[in-house]
Amino acid sequence: MPRQTPGVQLQYRSYLHPMSIYHVSIAIMPLKELFYHLKNSEIGFLRTMIGEDPPSSPAEGDETPFGSIEVIYMPLVLAKGGSSLGFRITDGKKKTIEWLCFGGPVQDRIEGMEKDGHRVFDFVAKLEKSDSPKRGVVSGHKEHRDLFESLEYGELRLFNLKLTWRNKVQELQAAMEKSGRTARARVQDQMETVRTEVGNMVVSVPKGAQYIQSTRGAIPLEATDR
Repeated sequence: MPRQTPGVQLQYRSYLHPMSIYHVSIAIMPLKELFYHLKNSEIGFLRTMIGEDPPSSPAEGDETPFGSIEVIYMPLVLAKGGSSLGFRITDGKKKTIEWLCFGGPVQDRIEGMEKDGHRVFDFVAKLEKSDSPKRGVVSGHKEHRDLFESLEYGELRLFNLKLTWRNKVQELQAAMEKSGRTARARVQDQMETVRTEVGNMVVSVPKGAQYIQSTRGAIPLEATDR
């Protein structure tokens, strides 16, 4: 068997697992807050993919309630046991699925998430590949395959890496050093070197200054050899 690269999506003919459908109420937990908890390397978060949102046909009574979004969980869809969590998002007229990819399973974690005594992920249904899924069979229920391909052909979304405290300290030190270099360069730019008649002494004075101060008193710059 060929070695698998972690995080790489499996081929559809090898994917037999049912997908889990959830509803998430934005009133209970806004997406920004939810993504903050999920896009975390400590729980195995790898990347975000943006895929097309294919048409869906929920069973009667499983329609997405107002103020909620539908979320699809695909277990073991990535090599080495990785999973993906897809959020069906509508931005104006454009509908997409934002797939959060993980290096391992996260189903227990999301099903255990609560806020103020309310469950965040409300389980709705299972979406099977087919009535009798078999390895090597490419065909399956259309919605199951469409969702799989939404992730497969999705585009990578770049994200800001969450810094550890160690990285934050290093970043602050680098910023301070850069700021110091910039300040020194600004001062040097505002000063000019002048050679005086007093012992060929080299001093730095502000640009535009009319004289320099020495032990012999003020010396006009016109009397110096620049």
